[in-house]
Amino acid sequence: MSGRLTATSQRSGGTWGSGAPRRRRTLADMRLGASILTRLLPGLVAGATALTAAIGAATPAAAADSPAVGPAAATSLTAPSGSTTFRIATFNVLGNSHTTASGDEPDRPSGTKRMAYAVQALAEASPSIIGFQEMESVQYEALKQLTGATYGTYPGPDPDQLVVANNIAWRSDTWRLLSATTFSAPYFYGKFSRRPLVLLQNIHTGQRVYVMNTHNPATLASRGDATAYRNQAVQIEAALITRLRSTHPDIPVLFTGDMNDWSNFYCPITAQAPVHAAYGGSHVLAPADQCNPPTFSATSATGTTTYKPIDWIVGSPDVSFSGATRLKDDAVSTASDHPLYWADATVDTAPAPTGVRHVVAIDLEGLSSAGLAKSGARFLGRLRAGGASTLDARTEPDSTRVLPNALGMLSGRKVLKAGGNGHGVKGSHDDGRTVASHAGGYVASAYDVVHDFGHSTALYSSDPDARMIQRTWARHGARDRVGAANGRNKLSKVRLASSDEATTKAFASAAGHLKAFSLVQLTGAVRAGERSGWSSAAYRKAVKALDHRVKRIVHAIQAHPATAASTVVVITASAGGHGHSTTGSRPANYRVPFIVWGHGVPAGTDLYALNPSLLAPGAGNPGITVGQPVRNAMVGNLATSLLGLPAIRGSIFDSGQDLNVLHTPQAALAPDPANQPSARR
Repeated sequence: MSGRLTATSQRSGGTWGSGAPRRRRTLADMRLGASILTRLLPGLVAGATALTAAIGAATPAAAADSPAVGPAAATSLTAPSGSTTFRIATFNVLGNSHTTASGDEPDRPSGTKRMAYAVQALAEASPSIIGFQEMESVQYEALKQLTGATYGTYPGPDPDQLVVANNIAWRSDTWRLLSATTFSAPYFYGKFSRRPLVLLQNIHTGQRVYVMNTHNPATLASRGDATAYRNQAVQIEAALITRLRSTHPDIPVLFTGDMNDWSNFYCPITAQAPVHAAYGGSHVLAPADQCNPPTFSATSATGTTTYKPIDWIVGSPDVSFSGATRLKDDAVSTASDHPLYWADATVDTAPAPTGVRHVVAIDLEGLSSAGLAKSGARFLGRLRAGGASTLDARTEPDSTRVLPNALGMLSGRKVLKAGGNGHGVKGSHDDGRTVASHAGGYVASAYDVVHDFGHSTALYSSDPDARMIQRTWARHGARDRVGAANGRNKLSKVRLASSDEATTKAFASAAGHLKAFSLVQLTGAVRAGERSGWSSAAYRKAVKALDHRVKRIVHAIQAHPATAASTVVVITASAGGHGHSTTGSRPANYRVPFIVWGHGVPAGTDLYALNPSLLAPGAGNPGITVGQPVRNAMVGNLATSLLGLPAIRGSIFDSGQDLNVLHTPQAALAPDPANQPSARR
């Protein structure tokens, strides 16, 4: 039977697993990819990529059309409002290997030819987000050739067929990719493979959504009973959804895939994660468990046919679904042995207020993580105990010099212009020019966003190179393009001093009238390191002096009730150091602390534990394509997000504003079996 079928809810007969999984052999020689999970924290399941040890070296690249770090759109200057409606689909396109001469369906056209029918069906359905399954490399290449730049994809092409198989696609005229990673779940024989997780932003409304996609293993005569592996996969997927919801409650989660189960997917996923199905259904857990998975039905002259879906679209509670459709017309039937499913999703945007009115970013220039750990700095230790932090943050991927990193903290950009979205300032010192003259065009900063939305800003610095910051955003700021014209000067207050003592005193004296966003630069550590060496007693003494100055800054904020209850302090370093220099490829140069303390920040938490999409970088400093760690360049967008403002135009680091520093996960994820020794043998 072909045509569109609408979803209805029907009792499953009271047993889970009554929907028999499809019995079909998958590609026998498909190489199962080893999981590339890395440790975010003990017990965290998330995807990662192999990270390199040399500074500036890139990680394995994602598809050229799907960078894992996407620049904030130049037009993104309005906060999300109202509602966003879009169509989302899931489609198992039947792997090419099934329809070769040696496949189990040799009478069908090749995967390349069938992809033309798949594209035809998708053009009719017009989804803007699609989760694919079984898309082998030749089919991926055909998709890109047939659709050109219509869709962005992730993970894109990959040597591992199982990675290619589960690509997520989105219309480039509707969505932009903010960040991407992978999680792992069991496939045949319990071996783990990578599945995509992307953060997309609607370019028309600003709404952000997480999208996950998977293919859970089928029970096949040639592969054995996969029920236990499917159940394990659902547990992992449910735990990841739960964690995303608890750490980013303002970002909806959508999950697509071929689950190879009906009730045995719907009932567990709705019990274990805060989701509901696009097709309807109901699941009441108390006082007695009553699970009613949805079905699709079609009525003809011969009667009514009921279909139990094994391909699913589910979403978090803040997503409402309508128009769920199961299509199995001639085009779909030629393209695949699976139906094409879609539904219209609507998200009503209601940003949760943070209560944060002031953000103070403190750049302790030259403070390496090793230097902080060895210094005995007590107050910084107290801030770590009272807030969220890591000693495993990174500088820019392409520079460990102070000035380029300070500009990256403000702009959210990388340094080098190659490949786009670099601010272009490579030198160590102010050369009398603006950042715009280096970049070849205006470079927006956190100062722009905060000022243009009518709030105040400040710069306090003992670094003479801060004159470039002042020159760029005070004297040569861009025209205000938001609301009332507040002028081109993005800096409400500037105090450049010759010493850390004078800088600290200037901030403390003005703390009663704290600006919405302030950057404080203290230079004692970098000066001591360059003069006496990062392993010297003089350097350790300088770090202790910085510790005392940070204490004075925080106490000045706490001295005023209005700021004590509404301020977040972000502390990091624009560079570490080794020997007598900040530059080099040693971890001491690029490994820096990142501490967030203040209103709403959960005490004693690890930033990687709070952020399942960020990846602890091991010993290296990865490039920008895949698997981002916490970076000092995330300061600017963290500040704007805490203040409830949009991302910085042209930024790439935390341009999705999803660096979580406020919400503690409600549950930990189970240990990843792919990381256990038995799984690696």
